[in-house]
Amino acid sequence: FGLAKLVDSTPITQTGTTLGTMAYMSPEQIQGRPVDHRADLFSFGVLLFEMLTGQRPFGGLYDAALSYAIVNEDPPSLKDFMPDAPHSFSLLVNRLLEKDPAKRYSNTEQLAGELKTCLEQLPDSIEISKVTPSTTSQADTGDSSSSVSTSITINFQSFRTRNGI
Repeated sequence: FGLAKLVDSTPITQTGTTLGTMAYMSPEQIQGRPVDHRADLFSFGVLLFEMLTGQRPFGGLYDAALSYAIVNEDPPSLKDFMPDAPHSFSLLVNRLLEKDPAKRYSNTEQLAGELKTCLEQLPDSIEISKVTPSTTSQADTGDSSSSVSTSITINFQSFRTRNGI
């Protein structure tokens, strides 16, 4: 995509500042290491995970906690949200979210080929389960927080028909 590299070459920001949305940054971006197209593939993995599950793979209440999670914590398994998803699809998302850029896809053509194969293996629809913690605190209500469970079904049949898959 070229977005990560743009950060290195853009002279419009002050030295030492970060350009971009923290939640979608790769570990190497957060750590100030050199980046290439594989940083964008990591960001795509975050976006794909979020599109499929309704939540980001890494979280934190503040930037330092989010940075720590991206650099050090493993993302939740896609299977936790999409139990019917083919194993190859989970592997694809995991590979995009690898901490080590050398373990990610080497180029977008390789990713596109594998993504198409995974889409062909998906069932006609998949149910996604999501548990969202309540945002109310004890100080606000006097009660302890509760969780809300949501279930979403994604239909892939029309996507396949439209795109010839």
